[in-house]
Amino acid sequence: MTTTRTVELVDYFDVRDSAGRTHRVNVWQTMIRTVMVDGSTSVVGGLKDLKLSDGTELNHIDDNTVKAVMTDEIYKRI
Repeated sequence: MTTTRTVELVDYFDVRDSAGRTHRVNVWQTMIRTVMVDGSTSVVGGLKDLKLSDGTELNHIDDNTVKAVMTDEIYKRI
């Protein structure tokens, strides 16, 4: 059995900050792939991370709101 982990871009959406600027949020997910001895493969999605396109880490607040981890800046989905 062999297990590998990759981080993949699974979604993205646009948000607006309090100054009216538009930003892209990238949704990254850890994918866990296991190849069994018989050759069959299993893929399981792990945790998702939200980051602005510039790398700023975000916390999910609700379906329309995210918040920057370091600055507490609020971003609203467009």
